[in-house]
Amino acid sequence: MPTYEYAHKIESCGNEWEEWKSITKCFPTPEDKCPKCGATGNIELQVSGGSGRGRVELGEQEYRAKIKQDAKDYKKAVYASEEKYANIIGPEKYNHIQTQMDKNKGGRW
Repeated sequence: MPTYEYAHKIESCGNEWEEWKSITKCFPTPEDKCPKCGATGNIELQVSGGSGRGRVELGEQEYRAKIKQDAKDYKKAVYASEEKYANIIGPEKYNHIQTQMDKNKGGRW
């Protein structure tokens, strides 16, 4: 399970902590409690920027949009490289597709 960072957005508390949660349960709910002060609500999921930009805070919708965009970018990279594509689908399936394309004289499979 991945580790997620959370922050309590109440100035009097300001607690930050990490939790191990399922990806389907990572977004804070109004019922979630701060482990420091015990108050509910105003808890935010934190997203760390891995490029030295520091912490980047994204809301739930922004986070979901980023995940979708990352998946699209990855898909483009895989389809742009024969080697990556073969690694993803496996050598047997890749060879089968290549054989079918050769039979069709380079046609689409």
